[in-house]
Amino acid sequence: MAVLLFGAASWASGDFVSGLFAAEAMPVRKSRSGICHCPGGRYYENTGTFTAYSTIEACLDSGGRRPKRGQGDCEKATPAPGNPEPLREKPKGRKIEPQSTPVRPKDPPRPRIPLKIVDGDTIDVNGIRVRLHGIDAPETGQSCRDCKEQPYRCGERSREVLILLTAGGVLRCEPAGKERDRHGRWIAICYAHDGASINAAMVRTGYALAYRKYSTEYVAEEEKARAGKKGMHRGRFEAPSDCRRRQRLKSTSCLPRP
Repeated sequence: MAVLLFGAASWASGDFVSGLFAAEAMPVRKSRSGICHCPGGRYYENTGTFTAYSTIEACLDSGGRRPKRGQGDCEKATPAPGNPEPLREKPKGRKIEPQSTPVRPKDPPRPRIPLKIVDGDTIDVNGIRVRLHGIDAPETGQSCRDCKEQPYRCGERSREVLILLTAGGVLRCEPAGKERDRHGRWIAICYAHDGASINAAMVRTGYALAYRKYSTEYVAEEEKARAGKKGMHRGRFEAPSDCRRRQRLKSTSCLPRP
């Protein structure tokens, strides 16, 4: 009876549990430096803070490595009873924080297509000249008037806006309408890396118009830009097609670039 009472007292104090662990559980101990020590090894008993594994193979698969000497008898390794593998022993006086969930690696960045902005509706994609379908932007040398009737180079401003819209690169360009215009440029709808139509975005900024002669696809965007007095709609401007028609006879810079 005295022995039974002693056993109960030991269980309550935790000594019995420690003894059971020491007697029955002899796992492979992976030290904080990543070395796998087997029972009976030279540094096995001195490894106070470790992650426990039932086999040497499990320890090595976790990224551990064998010691240079004093490996021990790995066949005697046994996991702690009732504990899942791996078992991390708590070091004295140190709180073990729960391991965080592994962070999913980010998707690799998409390759950027070499891009050059010619003007507000023309780009050079990997050496191929592309005219943005359904929109018409002021030519590079074209001037407009702002809300104070002050002249400004709206053609250059339109080009700058397109540079900003394509700062993240172009995801793809899809042919639209005729394959090429009379200047040999491909007609296409181009999309930014977020999937947004660059053609529509240019009209929404007010620095390009819906090219009604060839498409009415972006008329709604133009009307919203005009109602909001965005871009060229804040002042007075000549439609790019009218400017080209007027300047064509004088052979000035309003002609599109080749």
